[in-house]
Amino acid sequence: MEMEMELINDIMSLERERQDLLESLTPRISRWEDTTSTTTTMSRVAGINAENPSPVQKKMDSLQVRDDDKGLEKYFDFTLQDTEDLGHRMLSMSHFLSNSHASVSSYNAEELVSTASRLVKISKDLLHKPAEEVVEKDDDEKEMMLSNEFLRLSHNVRERPYLYKNELAIMFTEEDEEEYEREKEAEREAAREREEKRRQWKQKKKQPMVVAQAPDQQETKSPMERLKEGMDTELRLFAGHRGYWEDTNTSKTGQCGRFQDKTTLSPMQFTHYTPGITLPPAAVTGTTVQIYSFKITRLHNDLKWPLYVYGEVAARDTVDRNRNLLFCRSKFYGQVLTENDSSLCLTGPSRAIVAEDPVDFEVKLRIIEGDDEIKDRVLMSLSKRYDDSEQPLCFHGSMCSAELSLGRLAATVQATIVGVHIGKGGWPFECGGRVTCTSYSAELDDHSCDEVVLLDSAEKIPEDGLDGYISLSRSVVSVQLQGRLKVSIQGIRAYGESDPPVDVDFHPQDCNVSMGSCFVCGTKVDITVAWSRIVRDKMDLLIKGYSTQT
Repeated sequence: MEMEMELINDIMSLERERQDLLESLTPRISRWEDTTSTTTTMSRVAGINAENPSPVQKKMDSLQVRDDDKGLEKYFDFTLQDTEDLGHRMLSMSHFLSNSHASVSSYNAEELVSTASRLVKISKDLLHKPAEEVVEKDDDEKEMMLSNEFLRLSHNVRERPYLYKNELAIMFTEEDEEEYEREKEAEREAAREREEKRRQWKQKKKQPMVVAQAPDQQETKSPMERLKEGMDTELRLFAGHRGYWEDTNTSKTGQCGRFQDKTTLSPMQFTHYTPGITLPPAAVTGTTVQIYSFKITRLHNDLKWPLYVYGEVAARDTVDRNRNLLFCRSKFYGQVLTENDSSLCLTGPSRAIVAEDPVDFEVKLRIIEGDDEIKDRVLMSLSKRYDDSEQPLCFHGSMCSAELSLGRLAATVQATIVGVHIGKGGWPFECGGRVTCTSYSAELDDHSCDEVVLLDSAEKIPEDGLDGYISLSRSVVSVQLQGRLKVSIQGIRAYGESDPPVDVDFHPQDCNVSMGSCFVCGTKVDITVAWSRIVRDKMDLLIKGYSTQT
């Protein structure tokens, strides 16, 4: 009896030590999301299932060592529950490290492994049984794996980590689960259809998947049924697009990475070179795509304005086949779109989009509805290829239609507006301001090119803590080497008064930095532009040993 009590005391001591290390190393709030459907699969807060907490899932912060069986039983119930909590935290931590490349204290990690191992050893000593009594059949293990939600999640994450992401969350609603089940069925259907699509890919690169129906069948279906079918088709098409990308690109070692990976090439890859010297072979001029705007043009199926939108819009070129984000917002920082202002506030691209080959654009947007509960709905989930045959590029979904305004420019370099500095004097953006730029070629007049909006604010642009610099929404544009770049700045003063835009012209360069200045509302403004040639293929850099990190 004394030996058992000593073992119990050791277990409790090690449990507290492990718990302290666990708290310092892993998150207390965890949400798992299937990126194929962007639907929550499991939410936990401080080790408790957020959607369906059980009586055992209660923290025992004031747990004391007791000699009676009831107290010991409660403690072991808590230990079993905390073991599952440990699994969730460690799964979240390993997934975070594999995706973010963040560093963790090796001391903390080693201590956590050590104390967890000692706890397992002592527990085995306490509950020792002959080997023949603890051997289980494979069928029993498989049944346990399928019946336990965490084991099933852990197995899926380890087998297909690229299909999951883990982030902070608190709520997991019934609507989320219903949508998840529906989209998982769409994913299974997409897997079956991918095999057929692969066989037809060489003959038809774009194979629309349209379900033909007889007129009498269409008339009998309700609007909600037709909407559901349309959304399912969108999800299947996007899942097929993702599956094809993974089949053709994930094997390209050192180049493509995973489907969710973002491009790491810098827009200032060759800025540091001295003008006049010979640039490396990887530095080239080429055809690129200029992005002007992304606008929701029409709502369908009784969807009403305004919309609270979040999600991602991205481009993929053949440089690295990774995502070049044009728009990226989480649900906590969504954008409100109205009928009069339905354009997304673009923040990209992060580098020039090379268009020597066709470019794929991906749109994954969702909306939040409701005042009290989070009810995320898919607004658009589409992909489309751009090959210069369609301008603007139109997206037609079940919930809305959208238009991507873009242009194709030849023989370009990339320009990064790295600084807009306001000098001493009156602040010219008390009631808002606007910063735009336009790329002109040598043979075009000033009225034939569209503006790229770098900043557009109807409210006061902050001046505190930025040392006179203003923060732009986006900063990278393509400019033809034989053309010019015009940056326009307009300040809005009190009572809606504003001066006409002030223009500053820059002549493109292969590398280095240009500076220009102007006066806005009587205050001097300095503009700094960094120039760099583009990269046609990321492997050209890797072969030469250049860094590709931004």
